[in-house]
Amino acid sequence: MVSRARIQLRTPMRVAVVGGGPAGAFFAYSLLNLARIRGHRLEVNIFEPKEFGNKGAPNCNYCQGVVAAGLVKAMAGIGLSLPDRVIQDRIRSYRLVTLGGSLRLWAPEDREIYTVYRGQGPHPEVAGPISFDQFLLESALQAGASQTPAWVERVSIRPGAVDPVLLADREGRSYPADVVVGAFGVNSAFAAEFESLGAGYLRPGTSSALQAEYRVPEEFISRRFGHEIKVFALGLYPVRFGVITPKRGYITVSLIGKNLGKAHLERFMRHPEVVKFLPGDLEPSDTRCHCAPLFPTTHGKGLAGAHYLIIGDAGVSRYYKNGIESALASAELAAGVLLEHGPSAAGPLQRCYARRIQARFRLDNFLGRILFRIHDLINRFPMFTRAHLSLAGDSERAGGYSRRRLRWILWNMFTGDAAYHRIFLRCLDPVLLVSVFLATAAEFFGRDRRAGTLSGEQDG
Repeated sequence: MVSRARIQLRTPMRVAVVGGGPAGAFFAYSLLNLARIRGHRLEVNIFEPKEFGNKGAPNCNYCQGVVAAGLVKAMAGIGLSLPDRVIQDRIRSYRLVTLGGSLRLWAPEDREIYTVYRGQGPHPEVAGPISFDQFLLESALQAGASQTPAWVERVSIRPGAVDPVLLADREGRSYPADVVVGAFGVNSAFAAEFESLGAGYLRPGTSSALQAEYRVPEEFISRRFGHEIKVFALGLYPVRFGVITPKRGYITVSLIGKNLGKAHLERFMRHPEVVKFLPGDLEPSDTRCHCAPLFPTTHGKGLAGAHYLIIGDAGVSRYYKNGIESALASAELAAGVLLEHGPSAAGPLQRCYARRIQARFRLDNFLGRILFRIHDLINRFPMFTRAHLSLAGDSERAGGYSRRRLRWILWNMFTGDAAYHRIFLRCLDPVLLVSVFLATAAEFFGRDRRAGTLSGEQDG
Protein backbone atom coordinates (compact mmCIF):
# COMPACT_ATOMS: atom_id res chain seq x y z
CA MET A 1 0.00 0.00 0.00
CA VAL A 2 2.85 2.39 0.82
CA SER A 3 4.54 1.81 -2.55
CA ARG A 4 1.25 2.46 -4.32
CA ALA A 5 0.87 5.77 -2.46
CA ARG A 6 4.38 6.76 -3.53
CA ILE A 7 3.56 6.06 -7.18
CA GLN A 8 0.46 8.26 -6.91
CA LEU A 9 2.45 11.10 -5.37
CA ARG A 10 5.08 11.21 -8.17
CA THR A 11 2.61 13.07 -10.38
CA PRO A 12 0.53 16.05 -9.21
CA MET A 13 -2.23 14.81 -6.92
CA ARG A 14 -5.40 16.83 -7.47
CA VAL A 15 -6.88 17.84 -4.14
CA ALA A 16 -10.32 19.47 -4.02
CA VAL A 17 -11.06 21.29 -0.74
CA VAL A 18 -14.75 22.11 -0.30
CA GLY A 19 -14.80 25.14 2.00
CA GLY A 20 -12.33 27.97 2.39
CA GLY A 21 -12.92 28.79 6.06
CA PRO A 22 -10.30 28.05 8.74
CA ALA A 23 -10.38 24.25 8.32
CA GLY A 24 -9.96 24.37 4.54
CA ALA A 25 -7.35 27.14 4.63
CA PHE A 26 -5.34 25.44 7.39
CA PHE A 27 -5.46 22.14 5.48
CA ALA A 28 -4.33 23.62 2.15
CA TYR A 29 -1.60 25.66 3.83
CA SER A 30 -0.29 22.69 5.85
CA LEU A 31 -0.54 20.21 2.95
CA LEU A 32 1.36 22.42 0.50
CA ASN A 33 4.11 23.31 2.95
CA LEU A 34 4.55 19.67 3.94
CA ALA A 35 4.56 18.57 0.28
CA ARG A 36 7.23 21.15 -0.49
CA ILE A 37 9.43 19.76 2.29
CA ARG A 38 8.94 16.19 1.04
CA GLY A 39 9.34 17.07 -2.61
CA HIS A 40 5.79 16.18 -3.73
CA ARG A 41 3.84 18.04 -6.41
CA LEU A 42 0.22 18.87 -5.72
CA GLU A 43 -2.66 20.78 -7.25
CA VAL A 44 -4.85 22.10 -4.44
CA ASN A 45 -8.11 23.81 -5.39
CA ILE A 46 -10.24 25.47 -2.68
CA PHE A 47 -13.93 25.81 -3.53
CA GLU A 48 -15.20 28.85 -1.64
CA PRO A 49 -17.83 31.23 -3.05
CA LYS A 50 -17.83 33.64 -0.10
CA GLU A 51 -15.68 36.76 -0.31
CA PHE A 52 -14.43 37.13 3.24
CA GLY A 53 -12.76 40.41 2.32
CA ASN A 54 -16.11 42.07 1.55
CA LYS A 55 -18.19 43.80 4.22
CA GLY A 56 -21.55 42.62 5.49
CA ALA A 57 -23.27 39.55 6.87
CA PRO A 58 -23.19 37.40 3.67
CA ASN A 59 -19.38 37.26 3.90
CA CYS A 60 -19.16 36.43 7.59
CA ASN A 61 -18.58 32.95 8.97
CA TYR A 62 -20.70 32.43 12.08
CA CYS A 63 -18.35 32.95 14.99
CA GLN A 64 -17.90 34.90 18.21
CA GLY A 65 -14.45 35.85 16.96
CA VAL A 66 -12.09 35.00 19.85
CA VAL A 67 -8.62 33.73 19.02
CA ALA A 68 -7.49 31.99 22.20
CA ALA A 69 -3.95 31.53 23.41
CA GLY A 70 -3.80 27.89 22.30
CA LEU A 71 -4.71 28.84 18.74
CA VAL A 72 -2.16 31.66 18.70
CA LYS A 73 0.53 29.15 19.73
CA ALA A 74 -0.67 26.48 17.28
CA MET A 75 -0.70 28.96 14.39
CA ALA A 76 2.81 30.10 15.28
CA GLY A 77 3.86 26.45 15.07
CA ILE A 78 2.97 26.37 11.36
CA GLY A 79 4.41 29.80 10.61
CA LEU A 80 1.29 31.97 10.87
CA SER A 81 0.90 35.05 13.06
CA LEU A 82 -1.99 37.50 13.02
CA PRO A 83 -1.24 40.93 11.56
CA ASP A 84 -2.26 43.91 13.69
CA ARG A 85 -4.93 44.93 11.17
CA VAL A 86 -6.90 41.75 11.92
CA ILE A 87 -6.79 42.11 15.72
CA GLN A 88 -9.76 44.04 17.11
CA ASP A 89 -8.84 43.86 20.80
CA ARG A 90 -6.22 42.28 23.03
CA ILE A 91 -8.02 40.63 25.93
CA ARG A 92 -6.54 41.04 29.40
CA SER A 93 -9.26 39.45 31.51
CA TYR A 94 -12.52 37.52 31.62
CA ARG A 95 -15.37 38.38 33.98
CA LEU A 96 -17.96 35.83 35.12
CA VAL A 97 -21.28 37.49 35.98
CA THR A 98 -23.81 35.42 37.92
CA LEU A 99 -26.87 35.92 40.11
CA GLY A 100 -24.58 35.47 43.10
CA GLY A 101 -22.01 38.09 42.14
CA SER A 102 -19.16 38.50 39.67
CA LEU A 103 -15.54 37.48 39.41
CA ARG A 104 -12.70 38.85 37.31
CA LEU A 105 -9.99 36.50 36.08
CA TRP A 106 -6.83 38.12 34.77
CA ALA A 107 -5.08 36.57 31.79
CA PRO A 108 -1.69 35.03 32.62
CA GLU A 109 1.23 37.04 31.27
CA ASP A 110 2.10 34.38 28.69
CA ARG A 111 -1.46 34.21 27.24
CA GLU A 112 -2.25 36.16 24.08
CA ILE A 113 -6.00 36.38 23.45
CA TYR A 114 -7.41 38.40 20.56
CA THR A 115 -10.84 39.31 19.26
CA VAL A 116 -11.36 39.35 15.49
CA TYR A 117 -13.99 39.54 12.80
CA ARG A 118 -14.37 36.35 10.78
CA GLY A 119 -15.58 38.45 7.86
CA GLN A 120 -14.90 42.08 7.05
CA GLY A 121 -17.13 43.42 9.79
CA PRO A 122 -20.83 44.08 10.34
CA HIS A 123 -21.08 47.47 8.68
CA PRO A 124 -19.44 49.41 5.81
CA GLU A 125 -18.01 51.98 8.22
CA VAL A 126 -15.51 49.37 9.44
CA ALA A 127 -12.21 50.05 7.73
CA GLY A 128 -10.25 47.05 6.67
CA PRO A 129 -8.88 44.55 5.43
CA ILE A 130 -9.57 43.00 8.81
CA SER A 131 -11.11 39.58 8.06
CA PHE A 132 -9.54 36.70 9.98
CA ASP A 133 -10.84 34.12 7.50
CA GLN A 134 -9.57 36.16 4.55
CA PHE A 135 -6.12 36.28 6.14
CA LEU A 136 -6.08 32.48 6.46
CA LEU A 137 -7.35 31.96 2.92
CA GLU A 138 -4.76 34.36 1.50
CA SER A 139 -2.05 32.46 3.41
CA ALA A 140 -3.18 29.23 1.74
CA LEU A 141 -3.22 30.88 -1.70
CA GLN A 142 0.26 32.28 -1.13
CA ALA A 143 1.41 28.76 -0.24
CA GLY A 144 0.33 27.62 -3.73
CA ALA A 145 -3.38 26.78 -3.54
CA SER A 146 -5.91 28.09 -6.05
CA GLN A 147 -9.47 29.21 -5.36
CA THR A 148 -12.62 28.51 -7.34
CA PRO A 149 -15.48 30.84 -6.26
CA ALA A 150 -18.24 28.29 -6.83
CA TRP A 151 -20.88 26.54 -4.71
CA VAL A 152 -20.28 22.80 -4.94
CA GLU A 153 -23.61 20.98 -4.88
CA ARG A 154 -22.78 17.42 -5.90
CA VAL A 155 -19.88 15.03 -5.56
CA SER A 156 -19.33 11.49 -6.77
CA ILE A 157 -16.55 9.12 -5.74
CA ARG A 158 -15.57 6.30 -8.10
CA PRO A 159 -12.53 4.35 -6.86
CA GLY A 160 -10.44 2.99 -9.70
CA ALA A 161 -11.63 5.53 -12.29
CA VAL A 162 -9.26 7.90 -14.09
CA ASP A 163 -11.02 10.72 -12.25
CA PRO A 164 -12.01 9.07 -8.96
CA VAL A 165 -13.68 12.26 -7.67
CA LEU A 166 -16.01 14.46 -9.66
CA LEU A 167 -17.55 17.64 -8.24
CA ALA A 168 -20.31 19.72 -9.82
CA ASP A 169 -21.31 23.30 -9.00
CA ARG A 170 -24.64 25.12 -9.26
CA GLU A 171 -23.91 26.13 -12.82
CA GLY A 172 -23.42 22.51 -13.88
CA ARG A 173 -19.65 22.78 -14.29
CA SER A 174 -17.60 19.70 -13.39
CA TYR A 175 -14.26 19.49 -11.60
CA PRO A 176 -12.24 16.24 -11.50
CA ALA A 177 -9.96 15.41 -8.57
CA ASP A 178 -8.11 12.56 -6.91
CA VAL A 179 -9.37 13.32 -3.41
CA VAL A 180 -12.04 15.59 -1.93
CA VAL A 181 -11.55 17.16 1.49
CA GLY A 182 -14.77 18.19 3.20
CA ALA A 183 -14.08 21.44 5.05
CA PHE A 184 -17.64 22.67 4.55
CA GLY A 185 -18.50 23.06 8.23
CA VAL A 186 -21.46 21.98 10.30
CA ASN A 187 -23.63 24.86 9.04
CA SER A 188 -23.39 23.81 5.40
CA ALA A 189 -26.17 21.99 3.56
CA PHE A 190 -23.44 20.17 1.63
CA ALA A 191 -23.13 17.73 4.55
CA ALA A 192 -26.34 16.06 3.34
CA GLU A 193 -24.74 15.50 -0.08
CA PHE A 194 -21.82 13.74 1.53
CA GLU A 195 -24.13 11.60 3.62
CA SER A 196 -26.01 10.54 0.48
CA LEU A 197 -22.84 9.03 -1.01
CA GLY A 198 -23.27 5.98 1.19
CA ALA A 199 -19.60 6.01 2.16
CA GLY A 200 -20.47 6.02 5.87
CA TYR A 201 -20.24 9.72 6.67
CA LEU A 202 -22.78 11.09 9.17
CA ARG A 203 -22.72 14.71 10.31
CA PRO A 204 -22.34 15.55 14.02
CA GLY A 205 -25.25 16.30 16.31
CA THR A 206 -25.69 20.03 16.81
CA SER A 207 -27.10 22.66 19.10
CA SER A 208 -27.84 26.30 18.35
CA ALA A 209 -26.33 29.65 19.16
CA LEU A 210 -27.55 33.18 18.62
CA GLN A 211 -25.20 36.03 17.81
CA ALA A 212 -25.67 39.75 17.30
CA GLU A 213 -23.32 42.69 16.86
CA TYR A 214 -24.07 46.19 18.12
CA ARG A 215 -22.46 49.51 17.33
CA VAL A 216 -21.06 50.95 20.57
CA PRO A 217 -18.80 54.02 20.93
CA GLU A 218 -15.15 53.05 21.32
CA GLU A 219 -14.85 55.36 24.32
CA PHE A 220 -17.65 53.45 26.07
CA ILE A 221 -16.04 50.08 25.26
CA SER A 222 -12.71 51.28 26.59
CA ARG A 223 -14.27 52.57 29.82
CA ARG A 224 -16.79 49.79 30.51
CA PHE A 225 -15.03 46.76 29.09
CA GLY A 226 -11.34 47.58 29.41
CA HIS A 227 -10.09 44.71 27.22
CA GLU A 228 -12.34 42.24 29.02
CA ILE A 229 -14.77 39.54 27.83
CA LYS A 230 -17.94 39.22 29.90
CA VAL A 231 -19.41 35.76 30.51
CA PHE A 232 -22.97 35.63 31.92
CA ALA A 233 -24.51 32.64 33.71
CA LEU A 234 -27.89 34.02 34.79
CA GLY A 235 -30.21 31.04 34.70
CA LEU A 236 -32.12 32.31 31.67
CA TYR A 237 -33.21 28.91 30.37
CA PRO A 238 -32.93 27.84 27.55
CA VAL A 239 -29.90 30.17 27.34
CA ARG A 240 -27.06 28.22 28.91
CA PHE A 241 -24.72 31.18 29.03
CA GLY A 242 -24.05 34.41 27.19
CA VAL A 243 -20.85 36.18 26.20
CA ILE A 244 -20.17 39.80 25.26
CA THR A 245 -16.96 40.30 23.31
CA PRO A 246 -15.48 43.79 22.71
CA LYS A 247 -14.19 44.87 19.31
CA ARG A 248 -13.32 48.20 17.75
CA GLY A 249 -16.54 50.21 17.94
CA TYR A 250 -18.70 47.08 18.30
CA ILE A 251 -19.64 44.39 20.77
CA THR A 252 -20.54 40.82 19.79
CA VAL A 253 -23.25 39.16 21.89
CA SER A 254 -23.23 35.35 21.76
CA LEU A 255 -25.85 33.15 23.39
CA ILE A 256 -25.53 29.37 23.73
CA GLY A 257 -28.60 27.22 24.24
CA LYS A 258 -31.40 25.38 22.45
CA ASN A 259 -33.87 26.75 19.92
CA LEU A 260 -32.92 30.34 20.59
CA GLY A 261 -34.74 33.23 18.95
CA LYS A 262 -35.18 36.99 19.03
CA ALA A 263 -37.17 36.89 22.26
CA HIS A 264 -34.29 35.18 24.08
CA LEU A 265 -31.85 37.82 22.85
CA GLU A 266 -34.08 40.66 24.04
CA ARG A 267 -34.62 38.98 27.40
CA PHE A 268 -30.86 38.61 27.84
CA MET A 269 -30.09 42.17 26.74
CA ARG A 270 -32.67 43.59 29.19
CA HIS A 271 -31.45 41.60 32.19
CA PRO A 272 -30.22 43.99 34.95
CA GLU A 273 -26.83 42.27 35.15
CA VAL A 274 -26.32 42.70 31.40
CA VAL A 275 -27.64 46.27 31.20
CA LYS A 276 -24.80 47.36 33.51
CA PHE A 277 -22.38 46.86 30.62
CA LEU A 278 -24.44 48.49 27.86
CA PRO A 279 -24.98 52.10 26.79
CA GLY A 280 -28.26 53.50 28.10
CA ASP A 281 -29.63 54.18 24.62
CA LEU A 282 -28.87 50.75 23.16
CA GLU A 283 -31.95 48.86 21.96
CA PRO A 284 -31.80 45.04 21.74
CA SER A 285 -33.47 45.16 18.33
CA ASP A 286 -30.89 47.59 16.89
CA THR A 287 -28.44 44.95 15.69
CA ARG A 288 -25.99 45.67 12.88
CA CYS A 289 -25.58 41.96 12.18
CA HIS A 290 -27.09 38.77 13.59
CA CYS A 291 -27.11 35.04 12.88
CA ALA A 292 -28.16 31.74 14.42
CA PRO A 293 -25.36 29.26 13.71
CA LEU A 294 -25.21 25.63 14.67
CA PHE A 295 -22.29 24.15 16.55
CA PRO A 296 -21.40 20.47 17.02
CA THR A 297 -22.17 18.67 20.25
CA THR A 298 -21.14 15.16 19.11
CA HIS A 299 -18.67 13.69 16.63
CA GLY A 300 -19.37 12.91 13.01
CA LYS A 301 -18.89 9.37 11.73
CA GLY A 302 -17.14 7.93 8.70
CA LEU A 303 -14.66 10.81 8.49
CA ALA A 304 -12.35 9.13 5.99
CA GLY A 305 -12.45 6.63 3.18
CA ALA A 306 -11.10 6.05 -0.30
CA HIS A 307 -10.63 9.46 -1.93
CA TYR A 308 -12.20 11.58 0.82
CA LEU A 309 -11.50 13.15 4.21
CA ILE A 310 -13.75 15.25 6.47
CA ILE A 311 -12.06 17.94 8.56
CA GLY A 312 -13.15 20.78 10.84
CA ASP A 313 -16.40 20.85 12.79
CA ALA A 314 -18.20 18.81 10.12
CA GLY A 315 -16.16 15.99 11.67
CA VAL A 316 -15.03 16.67 15.22
CA SER A 317 -14.59 19.70 17.43
CA ARG A 318 -13.92 20.47 21.05
CA TYR A 319 -17.11 20.75 23.08
CA TYR A 320 -18.19 24.42 23.28
CA LYS A 321 -14.63 25.72 22.92
CA ASN A 322 -11.91 26.57 20.41
CA GLY A 323 -13.58 25.39 17.22
CA ILE A 324 -10.90 27.05 15.08
CA GLU A 325 -8.10 25.41 17.05
CA SER A 326 -9.87 22.05 16.62
CA ALA A 327 -10.08 22.75 12.88
CA LEU A 328 -6.33 23.32 12.77
CA ALA A 329 -5.68 20.06 14.64
CA SER A 330 -7.79 17.99 12.22
CA ALA A 331 -6.37 19.83 9.18
CA GLU A 332 -2.75 19.20 10.16
CA LEU A 333 -3.36 15.53 10.90
CA ALA A 334 -5.31 15.00 7.66
CA ALA A 335 -2.60 16.69 5.59
CA GLY A 336 0.14 14.46 6.99
CA VAL A 337 -1.89 11.25 6.62
CA LEU A 338 -2.89 12.07 3.04
CA LEU A 339 0.71 12.63 1.97
CA GLU A 340 1.86 9.51 3.78
CA HIS A 341 -0.74 7.08 2.43
CA GLY A 342 -2.20 8.65 -0.70
CA PRO A 343 -5.84 9.30 -1.59
CA SER A 344 -7.06 5.76 -2.29
CA ALA A 345 -5.85 3.97 0.85
CA ALA A 346 -9.18 3.71 2.69
CA GLY A 347 -7.88 1.59 5.57
CA PRO A 348 -4.90 3.79 6.49
CA LEU A 349 -6.94 6.98 6.06
CA GLN A 350 -9.56 5.65 8.45
CA ARG A 351 -7.05 4.21 10.90
CA CYS A 352 -4.47 7.00 10.90
CA TYR A 353 -6.79 9.99 10.53
CA ALA A 354 -10.43 9.29 11.41
CA ARG A 355 -9.85 7.10 14.45
CA ARG A 356 -6.98 9.22 15.76
CA ILE A 357 -8.80 12.54 15.53
CA GLN A 358 -11.91 11.06 17.16
CA ALA A 359 -9.83 9.50 19.93
CA ARG A 360 -8.17 12.85 20.52
CA PHE A 361 -11.49 14.47 21.41
CA ARG A 362 -13.77 11.62 22.58
CA LEU A 363 -12.86 11.35 26.28
CA ASP A 364 -12.07 15.03 26.61
CA ASN A 365 -15.46 16.08 25.27
CA PHE A 366 -17.21 13.55 27.50
CA LEU A 367 -15.57 15.12 30.53
CA GLY A 368 -16.35 18.58 29.15
CA ARG A 369 -20.06 17.76 29.15
CA ILE A 370 -19.84 16.70 32.77
CA LEU A 371 -18.00 19.90 33.71
CA PHE A 372 -20.57 22.12 32.04
CA ARG A 373 -23.43 20.28 33.72
CA ILE A 374 -21.76 20.86 37.08
CA HIS A 375 -21.29 24.50 36.09
CA ASP A 376 -25.01 24.76 35.22
CA LEU A 377 -25.97 23.22 38.55
CA ILE A 378 -23.79 25.61 40.55
CA ASN A 379 -25.15 28.67 38.75
CA ARG A 380 -28.74 27.53 39.21
CA PHE A 381 -28.42 28.14 42.97
CA PRO A 382 -27.05 31.55 44.06
CA MET A 383 -25.88 30.09 47.37
CA PHE A 384 -23.48 27.72 45.59
CA THR A 385 -22.41 30.50 43.26
CA ARG A 386 -21.64 32.91 46.09
CA ALA A 387 -19.61 30.25 47.87
CA HIS A 388 -17.47 29.63 44.78
CA LEU A 389 -17.01 33.35 44.11
CA SER A 390 -16.01 33.92 47.71
CA LEU A 391 -13.48 31.12 47.55
CA ALA A 392 -12.01 32.22 44.22
CA GLY A 393 -12.01 35.95 44.91
CA ASP A 394 -10.98 36.45 48.54
CA SER A 395 -7.41 35.33 49.19
CA GLU A 396 -7.59 35.99 52.94
CA ARG A 397 -10.54 33.70 53.42
CA ALA A 398 -9.77 31.05 50.87
CA GLY A 399 -6.08 30.64 51.33
CA GLY A 400 -3.62 30.74 48.46
CA TYR A 401 -3.76 27.10 47.32
CA SER A 402 -7.52 26.62 46.90
CA ARG A 403 -7.95 30.11 45.47
CA ARG A 404 -5.31 29.48 42.79
CA ARG A 405 -6.78 26.06 41.97
CA LEU A 406 -10.32 27.34 41.58
CA ARG A 407 -9.29 30.37 39.55
CA TRP A 408 -7.25 28.10 37.25
CA ILE A 409 -10.29 25.88 36.74
CA LEU A 410 -12.59 28.81 35.99
CA TRP A 411 -10.11 30.48 33.64
CA ASN A 412 -9.65 27.35 31.59
CA MET A 413 -13.38 26.58 31.51
CA PHE A 414 -14.02 30.00 29.96
CA THR A 415 -11.04 30.22 27.61
CA GLY A 416 -10.43 26.58 26.69
CA ASP A 417 -6.70 26.98 27.34
CA ALA A 418 -6.47 23.55 29.02
CA ALA A 419 -7.95 20.22 28.02
CA TYR A 420 -11.10 19.16 29.84
CA HIS A 421 -9.45 16.11 31.33
CA ARG A 422 -6.87 18.35 33.05
CA ILE A 423 -9.65 20.59 34.39
CA PHE A 424 -11.62 17.57 35.58
CA LEU A 425 -8.63 16.18 37.48
CA ARG A 426 -8.07 19.55 39.16
CA CYS A 427 -11.70 19.51 40.27
CA LEU A 428 -11.03 16.27 42.15
CA ASP A 429 -8.29 17.85 44.29
CA PRO A 430 -9.17 16.83 47.91
CA VAL A 431 -7.96 20.11 49.40
CA LEU A 432 -10.05 22.11 46.94
CA LEU A 433 -13.12 19.93 47.55
CA VAL A 434 -12.84 20.48 51.30
CA SER A 435 -12.46 24.23 50.77
CA VAL A 436 -15.54 24.31 48.54
CA PHE A 437 -17.52 22.33 51.11
CA LEU A 438 -16.52 24.70 53.93
CA ALA A 439 -17.28 27.80 51.85
CA THR A 440 -20.70 26.37 50.94
CA ALA A 441 -21.41 25.47 54.57
CA ALA A 442 -20.43 28.97 55.68
CA GLU A 443 -22.78 30.44 53.09
CA PHE A 444 -25.58 28.10 54.11
CA PHE A 445 -25.31 28.91 57.81
CA GLY A 446 -24.74 32.60 57.19
CA ARG A 447 -21.31 32.74 58.80
CA ASP A 448 -18.33 34.95 58.10
CA ARG A 449 -20.23 37.38 55.85
CA ARG A 450 -18.49 40.64 55.15
CA ALA A 451 -19.95 43.62 53.38
CA GLY A 452 -19.51 43.34 49.63
CA THR A 453 -17.73 39.99 49.69
CA LEU A 454 -20.53 37.66 48.75
CA SER A 455 -23.02 39.90 46.95
CA GLY A 456 -20.63 42.30 45.28
CA GLU A 457 -17.81 42.10 42.82
CA GLN A 458 -14.75 39.95 43.46
CA ASP A 459 -11.74 41.35 41.61
CA GLY A 460 -9.01 39.21 43.06
